Amino acid sequence: MARVVYHEKHKLPVPPSGEIMASFDEELDARSAAAQIYRELKEKDAKLKDPYWETLSEVDRRGFMGAYVWTFLRRPQWTATARPANLEAFEAWKKQALPNHKAQTHGWLEAGKP
Repeated sequence: MARVVYHEKHKLPVPPSGEIMASFDEELDARSAAAQIYRELKEKDAKLKDPYWETLSEVDRRGFMGAYVWTFLRRPQWTATARPANLEAFEAWKKQALPNHKAQTHGWLEAGKP
């Protein structure tokens, strides 16, 4: 849902068909929003515990979401100008905190044929 909202908010063009590839800013916005939603749900349900979203919440809390997105989800079309300034600090932290981590993506946007 965060990607749909992002596209509507920024009035991004939609291709005639096929998968809609996320920009760095879009992916960062979606992951940050999802981590926030997870934290809000967890406040309401103390038993809620999802290993992936616990990890993403910690990444976000430490200010590494941009570096996380760049490292684990980078697309070839993302320009070097999007490269986060704290990438080296994230890499050092990632070695001890995320040794076997794999990013998860369960949804995508796809434009249908008119």
